[in-house]
Amino acid sequence: MPDTYEIYDFCPIQHPADDVAGGLLTTHFEFKYLHDTLLKLDELGHDMPTFYKYFEEYTGIPVDSIPMNDPKVYSLLTSPEALGVTPEQIDSKTGTFGIPEMGTNFVRGMLVEARPKNFSELIQISGLSHGTDVWTGNADELIRSGTCTIAEVIGCRDSIMLYLLRKGLEPKMAFDIMEAVRKGKVAKGGFQPGWEEAMREHEVPDWYIESCRKIKYMFPKAHAVAYLMSAIRLMWYKIYKPQAFYAVYFTVRGDDIDYEAAIGGAAVARAHMEAVKRRLKEEKNAKDEDVLVSLQLVNEMLSRGYEFLPIELGKSRGSKYVVEDDKVRLPFSALKGLGGAAAEALERVTIHGEEYISVEELQQASGVGSGILDRLRQVGALGDLPESSQVSFFLRNKGRCTDFVQRPLSGLDDFECPPRALWAFSAEIFYNFQVGKFCGTSRLAFFTRKRDCRTEYHAAVSLCFVIMSNQGRGVLTPR
Repeated sequence: MPDTYEIYDFCPIQHPADDVAGGLLTTHFEFKYLHDTLLKLDELGHDMPTFYKYFEEYTGIPVDSIPMNDPKVYSLLTSPEALGVTPEQIDSKTGTFGIPEMGTNFVRGMLVEARPKNFSELIQISGLSHGTDVWTGNADELIRSGTCTIAEVIGCRDSIMLYLLRKGLEPKMAFDIMEAVRKGKVAKGGFQPGWEEAMREHEVPDWYIESCRKIKYMFPKAHAVAYLMSAIRLMWYKIYKPQAFYAVYFTVRGDDIDYEAAIGGAAVARAHMEAVKRRLKEEKNAKDEDVLVSLQLVNEMLSRGYEFLPIELGKSRGSKYVVEDDKVRLPFSALKGLGGAAAEALERVTIHGEEYISVEELQQASGVGSGILDRLRQVGALGDLPESSQVSFFLRNKGRCTDFVQRPLSGLDDFECPPRALWAFSAEIFYNFQVGKFCGTSRLAFFTRKRDCRTEYHAAVSLCFVIMSNQGRGVLTPR
């Protein structure tokens, strides 16, 4: 775009889904109207390198050492048996939940119908799933009718040219036909003069020609191969390193995890899944669809006999799921409403063994809001940590206090001071001289907050509280 113009000088704009409050704007012209005028860059996010990084970190097994021909891995395309579960347990006839390009309802349906048995047939699945009008109403009907097999249908754009070359067509014509089909030009305006006649002369079957007429977009084979190599690697980890697989998956894509389902067990996970499915039947929405995908993985993991560990101070990370005692420890971010900044703050002040004497002190150290601490308390993550740092010592005496009461806090010579701890010592004195009971209040608090606080401890424990009569009031004097 020339720097003297804005995109809005060329394109009308709108709020996506008419959501004015969302704050987002999108251009409204179709790309094809700007194709010859503006330079367009597609910058797509890709989380597969992140998966690879964590798999190598968690298992020590390089991703490029994963075999591409393991029979158990390929069996997941048509059955979850290699995972040790039944289709009824996970509500799926495949074992591909959580596998990029293979886990959606659409692709799992294709796998069940086409039943690919090797890598080349899997390439066909990838091409068919990414194309437009390549599978539905086209290849699926050909396979279902027995006209051809998954290996024979048109899957990727490259396949058209290679097939036509094998049939004996001229290379230039084979290339031009491939380009016209994959761009949808044949679907829109038909074959150019001479193309269809040449194909029939070289015994290209009618079903193949008619299939070409329906296609509006086709996927390149190289792209499909790259996707599938990643999928094979992830399926290998899923079978042979299951705890690491689920820990890595939720670390990368765990925004919608259901904490209660993860801790509650497979029965709770399945109940939550059914509730989400009912909502989706009433009204489709992206949020519930994402939650359902997460619940499917949670249910699968629990059904396989693996467990999640609850959030625990000193063991849970901010947003990273870790394997601990062959179980998966949930991070702080697994709680709904607990954002990334708060999760990282809680990890920072607890993960190195810090001890706190109260929730109040934890809040001061982390800076998180009381609502987040309430949420942690609800799920039991705070244990028996008291709410306040204040410790009170009540001194009671039935007689008249005429001189002093000395109460040194002793016996702490061997006490270890937790790093960065905040300790409070206080005394409350209640005395009524007429009836011989304590009732008035005076308070002294001693605070220390240092990494090495042994000196401060000894100063604190040597305090003596002297109570003297002074016009009928209890007076607290340190000595």
